[in-house]
Amino acid sequence: MKTQNKLIMISCAGMLLCTTLLFYVLQTTTTYYYTIDEVMAGGIKRQQEMRVKGHLDPTSIAFDPMGPTLTFTLTDGANQLTAIYDRPAPEHFMHADEVIIEGILLPAGYFEVRKLMLQCASRYESQEGGT
Repeated sequence: MKTQNKLIMISCAGMLLCTTLLFYVLQTTTTYYYTIDEVMAGGIKRQQEMRVKGHLDPTSIAFDPMGPTLTFTLTDGANQLTAIYDRPAPEHFMHADEVIIEGILLPAGYFEVRKLMLQCASRYESQEGGT
């Protein structure tokens, strides 16, 4: 009977460990997407890691090769968010429809981008003459 109790205790401890690990992984890898309106409304703590999704304003793109620093603006039509990315522009950046940026909103009011992801509708459209 003692062996059976030990087995039950070990099984419960293993399930508790797996549940705790699963909860930790889900909590640290899940990031909510904020809208530009939510960010600009001021209800979000500055210098908090977040993701923001918006449309790229192609007229706002500026690249300083000495940095290298890429500066651009995301918009939702009513609001704008200036973003700074300390790396060269990714391939197809100029053709991006929507951009997802991950980083922190600095007290100065601009967004310091740590990760930049593009959504290009043109990549998924069929090309002329293709199927």
